[in-house]
Formats: sequence, C-alpha cells, structure tokens
Amino acid sequence: MVGSRNENGADEARPEADDARRIIRFLIGKALLFMLFPAVLAALAVFFLI
Repeated sequence: MVGSRNENGADEARPEADDARRIIRFLIGKALLFMLFPAVLAALAVFFLI
C-alpha cells in the first residue's frame, strides 16, 4: 500500500486501518472458501450418484 509520506518519512495513512482491511479481506476469503467447499462437494456427490 503506497501512502503519501510527510517530511519525517512517516506514513500519513494509518497502518491500523490497513491491517484491518487486510484482516477483513482474509476473513471474506475464508468465508467464501467455506461456502464454496460444501457446494463443490454436493455437486460432486450429485455427479457420482447419477
């Protein structure tokens, strides 16, 4: 994440906000994975039962 820097070299963008965004993105990815996994298993089960 590139943020504008002041003359002290410190990031003006708050790092905790960036961390929160990263954690939220991680959790959404995990939630999507856990929602897709049973759907894929069900599709495979239907495919093999036919």
